[in-house]
Amino acid sequence: LHHVADVTAVLREVQRGLAPGGRLLIADLEEYDDAAFWQSLGAQWPGFRTHDLSAWLRRAGFEKIRIESGVSAATDRPNSFLAEAVRAS
Repeated sequence: LHHVADVTAVLREVQRGLAPGGRLLIADLEEYDDAAFWQSLGAQWPGFRTHDLSAWLRRAGFEKIRIESGVSAATDRPNSFLAEAVRAS
């Protein structure tokens, strides 16, 4: 998602394409304050705060949202997360 300019529009479109009860999985990076790192990736976003992603998913019509944070093996890189959400019936 960090390469997408309008994350909420993408989430709404994914939700529209899923059958009721369908699952969305997202693996991405948590917010990280290193402009050079994100620029090297061509990213539109400097990672995400998980509470923001949760709110965007809910507004896009998802429920049963679960986000688990991981820890980067490198201390100079952002942590990852895995988000799971279900399209509301």
